[in-house]
Amino acid sequence: MDPAIVEFASLVETRASSLDGQQACHVYVAQELIADMKDRIERNSLADALSNICQAAFADIEWDWQTNRACGNSPSTGMLLSAAKIQSALTKIAASCHTAELPDTASGSSSSLGVSGMTIQETAPEKSWTLCQSFPCWEDHQDADFISTVQMDQTGDFIAAATRLGKIAVYQKNPDQATAALQPYQGYCTFQSHTAEFDYLKSLEIEERINSVRWCPRETADSQLLLATNDKTIRLWKLKSSGSQEKNAVTNKGYLGDQPQAQGLSVKAHPRKIFSNGHIYHIHSLSLNSDGETFMTSDDLRINLWHLNNNAECFNIVDLKPVNMDDLSEVITAAEFHQSHCHIFIYGSSKGCIRMGDMRAAALCDAHSKNFHQSLDSEPTRLLSISYAVFCLKKKKKNMMHMSIRINY
Repeated sequence: MDPAIVEFASLVETRASSLDGQQACHVYVAQELIADMKDRIERNSLADALSNICQAAFADIEWDWQTNRACGNSPSTGMLLSAAKIQSALTKIAASCHTAELPDTASGSSSSLGVSGMTIQETAPEKSWTLCQSFPCWEDHQDADFISTVQMDQTGDFIAAATRLGKIAVYQKNPDQATAALQPYQGYCTFQSHTAEFDYLKSLEIEERINSVRWCPRETADSQLLLATNDKTIRLWKLKSSGSQEKNAVTNKGYLGDQPQAQGLSVKAHPRKIFSNGHIYHIHSLSLNSDGETFMTSDDLRINLWHLNNNAECFNIVDLKPVNMDDLSEVITAAEFHQSHCHIFIYGSSKGCIRMGDMRAAALCDAHSKNFHQSLDSEPTRLLSISYAVFCLKKKKKNMMHMSIRINY
């Protein structure tokens, strides 16, 4: 029997046992349960083997499997369903999964639900990527300069590109429909965000290279807030636009001739706040919280929480620094907030693991709530390092959280 079917049967049995002792079940709970079952069936390519079985089992309790709705006038008691009926339908599905009549989809054997010796493989058409637009960030390009990070805002109307020399170039979506197809974005503003500094106490030179930029929620229709950080200092910039064309040539210069700025638009970048002295080691990650008021920064050993309106202090939420630095076995390599839950964040380490922290559990989240780690048994000596981690929300599954990661070997 296909291992995927065995796993699905085990899941259905678990769902059925969870209804023990319950008299009623809410309609929304039943819909979420069935939607999860259908999603697992489609994900594992089991629709041909299990869809008819599930549809027949739920039809016995007057529930339409296809539309995920009650049939006829059911349910009769408002928004409640009989837990015993749902449990019986799940029990029937689990029992049918264990029978010998199901086909082994992995080996392709035939049965009453399959066709012997016939397989249909639908190959998706190959997708090709084409270059839509290319724009250098600066006219006076230098050999030592290159783009270090790029970030698009939540609406997709603005793109911020930061460089190694501490410059930020912002592009705006082209409002002219006639030229938008050939030139989707046009120049908005350019400014110098960071400059090289020198720490005299540690005799350390701090580069102007910008490691990360993040867009903040817009205050007004004609202004944006942008966070940018280098190795030590985080700066909050306010981009204010106006209709004065006279200042345009002075305020925003540096774009090439084929990337003009919007006519009659003048944009100035004003430093709103400077967040400094929060990290001993180099900052590599910057993430804005979903509440729109706080953000976190991360270096190799610590993760700090800041408030956008208070640059005088920050709160340490993760501290991996040991008492004796000789005992140091891993460092933080990436950190990111959840897109909708302001209390949840993840951070990756040089050991190749991702840890999830919940700020509701404790102020200091050294004791993580979840740990995701996969070791390479075939190559135990190979080093894994998480270089990027981000949450990905799945549509119509608000309670489910997915993560996208990038691993360096």
